[in-house]
This record gives sequence, structure tokens and C-alpha cells, in this order.
Amino acid sequence: NSRLSVATVTSVTADEELVEAVAAGDTVLATGPLYGKYYDARMAINETALKTIADRPVFGYGAGDGTAALIERYGVEGYQSLKEQHLNAHNQYAETAIAVGVVGLLVLLWWLAMPLFVAWRRKAGLWKVLVLTVIVMFSLLFESILERQMGAQFVGLLYAIMILIISSSCRCAANR
Repeated sequence: NSRLSVATVTSVTADEELVEAVAAGDTVLATGPLYGKYYDARMAINETALKTIADRPVFGYGAGDGTAALIERYGVEGYQSLKEQHLNAHNQYAETAIAVGVVGLLVLLWWLAMPLFVAWRRKAGLWKVLVLTVIVMFSLLFESILERQMGAQFVGLLYAIMILIISSSCRCAANR
């Protein structure tokens, strides 16, 4: 008769609540900087995000309502601590699919890949654009970057750099 407990682990020395939960044989989800403990919370977030997407896969819950739907789902799944912390999906692809569905996810992927297609067609700075695109796409796997101003600025800056690389490479080729 195991319970689900969630604890925030901030150091190697766990707090009393965590020790008691483990001693009682409870399943423990831990959040915090310790990798092994942190992994369990990430898995719970990912599973809940996938279930939330599955409820409304085509058009999602609507811009602005996706995170609220995910937080509500944490409660349904029994992840009270995740609900109380108002955690987002920690994955921009999942966050986008929750908010605007697979349709919106495809638009995001198209937007991310567009500089690659342009660089390839123009034969201009393809490798540089590829590296920057991979950096952005990889970053989106582990954080909902576009949900925060700082992250959107980071992606916007890299996107602008890709456009500059393509346009400067085209001008150089035209001058030859």
C-alpha cells in the first residue's frame, strides 16, 4: 500500500520528509539538482504532458491555456507537488503541442527548419546555419524556451544570425 510522495532535494543530505517516505516504502518523486532524483520528476512531467496532448491532439487547448491544462492534469495524475509548483512541460515541442496541437507543432518545426531550406537552396552558409539550427532545436527538447522572454530573445537572436549568414553568403557569391 504505497503512497506517492514528492520532495525537493537540494543537497546530498535529504530532508526528514524524504527519508520518512523512502523508509515507509513510498514511491518518491524528487525535484532539485540531484540527477537521479530529478529524473523521476522529469519522467512524470513528460508522461503527463503526453497524456495532455493526447486529450486534444489536433488543435490543443489554445494559446495561453496549455500550461493551465497541464497543471490541472498533474492533479488528476496525483502529482500534487508538480501542480503546486505550476511546472510547465520543460519541453518546447510538448508545450507547443499542448497549447496549439500537432498543427501548431508542425508550424513550429517548419519555422525552425526554414533557414536550413533557404541556405540549402541558395547554397549559402549551410553548415553554419545547420549548427545554429541544431543548437536551437536541441535546446527546445529540455526547456520551454519560447515561454519566457529571455528564451524567445535567445532563439530570435540565433534566428537573426542565421538570416545574416545566409544573406551575407549570397552577397559574397554574387560579387564573385
